[in-house]
Amino acid sequence: MSTPKDIAQLFINARKKQGWSIEDVCNKSRIHPKVLKNIEAGIFDKLGPLYMKSFLKKYAGVLEMNVDEVIRRYEMLSVKEPAPVFNPTSDLPKETVKKVKKESMKVKDDVMLALQRKNIQTILTVVFSGVFVLLTFVFLGMLRSRIVSNFPKNDVKIESKKVKSQKSKADTKAQTVKIRSRKEKIKIEKKGTDVKKQKSEVKKTAVVPVTPPARLVLTLTANDKAWIQLTAGEKTIFSGILESGTSKTWRSDSDLTVWTGKAEKLEFTVNGNDLGKVADGVVKNITVSPEGVKIGKKWISHIE
Repeated sequence: MSTPKDIAQLFINARKKQGWSIEDVCNKSRIHPKVLKNIEAGIFDKLGPLYMKSFLKKYAGVLEMNVDEVIRRYEMLSVKEPAPVFNPTSDLPKETVKKVKKESMKVKDDVMLALQRKNIQTILTVVFSGVFVLLTFVFLGMLRSRIVSNFPKNDVKIESKKVKSQKSKADTKAQTVKIRSRKEKIKIEKKGTDVKKQKSEVKKTAVVPVTPPARLVLTLTANDKAWIQLTAGEKTIFSGILESGTSKTWRSDSDLTVWTGKAEKLEFTVNGNDLGKVADGVVKNITVSPEGVKIGKKWISHIE
């Protein structure tokens, strides 16, 4: 019978015959080096039998060993001899053995009788306790019915009447509260409608404020495309191109200053007075007021 070391030596001899190291076998078989070292050390109990068999088959196949012979030897390792069974009467004579058997049978019978007696006793105690509990419940129920029957019925009726009267009073109070709340709601709604009517009347009678007319109304009409910039004081109110054939009007409470690149293309109208063309070319300081148009300090068109 082979031992684990014998199987391990078979693998070591086969590997050395091939001239391989553990790393070479690991690269060829894809088996972990720890498993290979355990196999060559005769340690087969680190893994389960199924896994160990598969690794042994794979390793033996790579080393071109007899796989069936290796597995047969591994399986022989797991077969163990049965342990001897202890028989205390093997060395005794037959007569003493018979006596021992008889005594053991008597002991068994006594034990069985004792168990039966104990079982009977437990059953009787359970039955008696259940009957006692049932009788106590019946007695308590009868006692309760007697106590209830002895109570005076008149007092119960009077108390029920009192409770009913209290309920009716509470209901009437609740109804009166509801009626009051409804009346208050109606009053509030009437007040709201009156307020709304008053507001609507105030709105109707409110005087719309009349905006006073502007001090200066300037209209520029372009005969051709022209760029203009219009300022009121230091504020620029327009800067852009006025297209040909279009006109634009501005209203102001202060004087306006016009800056244009083509003054000859613009016609001026001040407060409804048509002043026509006022200058040529690029002009920066055309001042427009209700009195007329001037460039610098020179009046171009004066309105009387």
